[in-house]
Amino acid sequence: MVLETHGQPRAAVSCDVLIVGGSIAGNFLASLLAGRGFSIHVIEAHSIIGLPMKCAGIVSSKILKLMAIPDDVILNRIAEAHIFSKESGKSHVTIRIKDRPVVLDRVRFDQHFMDLATTRGASYHLGERVTGIVNQQDSILVHATKGDYVAKVLVGCDGAHSIVARHCGIVHDFITGKQAIIVPASALGTIDVDRSSCELHFDPSWNDLFAWVIPAGDATARVGLAARAGVASRFTTFVTRRFGSTLEDAWHRGTINKPAFTGGTIPIGLPARCAFDRILLVGDSACQVKASTGGGIVMLAIAARAAARAILQALVKEKFSRRFFTTRYQAPFLKQALASLRMHMAIHAAIKHFSSKDFAALFSIANRPFIKKELARTADMDFPVKFIMRILGEPSFYGWLLRFMLRDPRIFHDVLAPFLARVPLDASKKRSKDK
Repeated sequence: MVLETHGQPRAAVSCDVLIVGGSIAGNFLASLLAGRGFSIHVIEAHSIIGLPMKCAGIVSSKILKLMAIPDDVILNRIAEAHIFSKESGKSHVTIRIKDRPVVLDRVRFDQHFMDLATTRGASYHLGERVTGIVNQQDSILVHATKGDYVAKVLVGCDGAHSIVARHCGIVHDFITGKQAIIVPASALGTIDVDRSSCELHFDPSWNDLFAWVIPAGDATARVGLAARAGVASRFTTFVTRRFGSTLEDAWHRGTINKPAFTGGTIPIGLPARCAFDRILLVGDSACQVKASTGGGIVMLAIAARAAARAILQALVKEKFSRRFFTTRYQAPFLKQALASLRMHMAIHAAIKHFSSKDFAALFSIANRPFIKKELARTADMDFPVKFIMRILGEPSFYGWLLRFMLRDPRIFHDVLAPFLARVPLDASKKRSKDK
């Protein structure tokens, strides 16, 4: 059931589970919880699910094993990744991607799982924002713009700036992304983009992440860049370098339709605590994001499945303590994902120190036969540990890595820090009473 997005304030709503955030994390979790005999409610600040779109929408094909995604939500499959650096010009490293990542219609993706959740009995409250959260003895009281909610369990799926996470004392570091949707001006028009290949563009001036070009089916492309600061100017620099003019100039010339721009924030760091008394965090709100790519859909799907199991057990057993949710949700998720998230964070930390010479050296190494073979065989968008361990045996890579790590003590510290950081795998030694 989707409730009206406008209207007068209403009486307080009592429910078993209240999910804050109707993007993919909240909708997928709601679809897993609904239809099990419990009342599931979802609050979403926007009046239309999926809008505005804030994601590049390219995901490892592993997602197809974690979520049942309709064919009409998949716009494209990617066979290759072309990796560019500022110095490489038009030359690039080509990586054949064995698992053929999917490019999703992100709006329809979000809406599909909302439809599934509502069909199973979940209730959605659109155009409503949370204004306050109060921990009560036997429930969580949530103040919202149209009324109050009283829930046995509260789940924050409300993104990098999560109000639920802030209530729990969790604040994330983040970078900002800007993306344009480019469509040719006529059916006969074309954009200089290979439909079967995505592009990643690295540059020391935006080394918080990278710029990207993703073919989104037909003749459409998603073009974006993420960085800590100066995103708009760096985006313009990248687009001009890649396409020969700004998007505005291309539009005025009649080459493309007026571009649609989107943007959003990407949390960067290792996952923080995501289990509390009667409160869970899932997705970006818990920093369950790959720091080297900014992607989080596979990780949030893993987390949502673990969270759903924990919540259903809690509702049956009437146990809602931090210790219970840490043991049933946080620990299982981190056991599966933490090693990979540490590696992604280390890669992110390393790239932040890359100079133009480092990019040139790595491009040369990546074109060696052994590295190309391993890229095709073991490279993984989500779990890169196996690939990294394999290429450490290549003398040229090992030699460059050693010189890079020893060049500056800060590099050594920053790259090793993710592996040494303490992440709360288990419940606190201080036992909290199950409620």
